[in-house]
Amino acid sequence: MESQFSFGTLNYLILFSYLALMLGIGFRLSRRQTSTEEYFLAGRRMPWFIVALSMFASVTSAITYIGVAGTVYAENTSIVLAAIISPLVTPFLIYLFYPFYRRLKVTTSYEYIQRRYGDGARYAVSVLFLFARLGWLGTVIYVPALTLSVVTGINLTLAILLMGILATVYTVLGGLAAVLWTDALQFVILIGGALWVALELI
Repeated sequence: MESQFSFGTLNYLILFSYLALMLGIGFRLSRRQTSTEEYFLAGRRMPWFIVALSMFASVTSAITYIGVAGTVYAENTSIVLAAIISPLVTPFLIYLFYPFYRRLKVTTSYEYIQRRYGDGARYAVSVLFLFARLGWLGTVIYVPALTLSVVTGINLTLAILLMGILATVYTVLGGLAAVLWTDALQFVILIGGALWVALELI
């Protein structure tokens, strides 16, 4: 008989099926990678709702579900302001910034910065962004890896490597399209899980 804290065969089956699905998406989309336009911009033909789900999932990581809840409980609810500000900022992004970049047909905002301010500005902003992302990335990999290690008994270092390598592989294989589709799937899991927990608490 399994103990109360055992992860269980069914949970392992679901976990590894999910990981295999992520890799499968990367392998399937790797066949479409025939140009930099396809690789970095998914051919500019992704459905808008998939892009929207991906953007939400990109900024809503496991930290949101684990760390934010703990912070609110231990400290205060001031972080709820982020949830209020986000819808207020969204129209500016949708109607001002996104159309602007789309008209310019640039691959990244750094390409625009280069056109507008020169190579030095592009390199400076790129380096600053990379430092910020590396710090953020370390946290968003460590937190779910720690959680996975606690609930499954998997070695923490192995869990970190598993998550990092998995995400790197499907991204390298499938480009932006793989990132968008896997993010969309993760959005469904995140929201579905949150709704399930909410219903269970009623």
